[in-house]
Amino acid sequence: MGIPVPQEVSLDTLLNITEGWYSANAHEETCTNGDVADRVGISDRYVSRQNDFFVRLGILSNEGRGKMLTDAGRKYAEALRYGRDDARQYLIPL
Repeated sequence: MGIPVPQEVSLDTLLNITEGWYSANAHEETCTNGDVADRVGISDRYVSRQNDFFVRLGILSNEGRGKMLTDAGRKYAEALRYGRDDARQYLIPL
């Protein structure tokens, strides 16, 4: 059984949120939904609604009241941010 994709959210939005976690520095420190929302330009509640998906996928980890990118999540978000064609390879192990 796979991980259900969030309803009523586009792939582009999911990718932007993933990049937003990277831009918020979640690969180095715990960040909040508000940190990501400020960078992506959407509400923190909207970011929050996608978190369970990202945690289940292995891109984010829960860290107290915030989140951090996992190692695979960091590699994936970094590849997305810099437009590398190999981004998908980081999701394969997940």
